[in-house]
Amino acid sequence: MTRFALLPCFAAVVLMVGVPMTAFAEAPAITQVVSIETNGDDDLLLKHAANNARIFERLGINAERSYLRATLAGPNTGTVAVVIAYPSLAELASAQEKLRGDDEWQKYIDKITKSGMTVLSNSIWQDITP
Repeated sequence: MTRFALLPCFAAVVLMVGVPMTAFAEAPAITQVVSIETNGDDDLLLKHAANNARIFERLGINAERSYLRATLAGPNTGTVAVVIAYPSLAELASAQEKLRGDDEWQKYIDKITKSGMTVLSNSIWQDITP
């Protein structure tokens, strides 16, 4: 089985186990999961987490973010999932539009990409919990 074939399973486990309980308590309608191969440089990604929170706040983006590392995931061990919970699809769409137009965010994406990190997947999950 290839590394990429296991990503949906990994993302499902991340959503079931790793999302903070406060996110489940509020039942976010939409969750974005971005899986990143950091090539062992998790610290660089995490170094930017606080700054990213400031960017989200400055842009008025209403979302909860978590950074999770796969520790028991076969060939995906070490992959970092950035889990972003939005209250609605409209909030996600608004956030994406704001981020696309923000110079500071674009510089961050460029820096991460040039550092050798790779986005393995970027998926949207909808909470269908009854």
